[in-house]
Amino acid sequence: MQTDSEYESDVSSITDSSTTDRNQPSCEHLVKRVDSLTQENRVLQIELQTYRLRLKASQQEIKQLKQFVDYRFFISFSRKRFF
Repeated sequence: MQTDSEYESDVSSITDSSTTDRNQPSCEHLVKRVDSLTQENRVLQIELQTYRLRLKASQQEIKQLKQFVDYRFFISFSRKRFF
């Protein structure tokens, strides 16, 4: 025969395990979540690479425009100075 404290302990462990089971995601759910996050990470990595390439192209364009403006300024300045 169980004492009151032993009985309470048994009831508590049963209650705790059922509560824990409901609160914890299943292994299958966690595997799906990991797969989903892995796929999202791949998409974000590709997106990041795309933005890096666009940034590099924009930086090159800016460099070329600056050289063009400097060249035009030099030509304009040279003509005014010598003519």
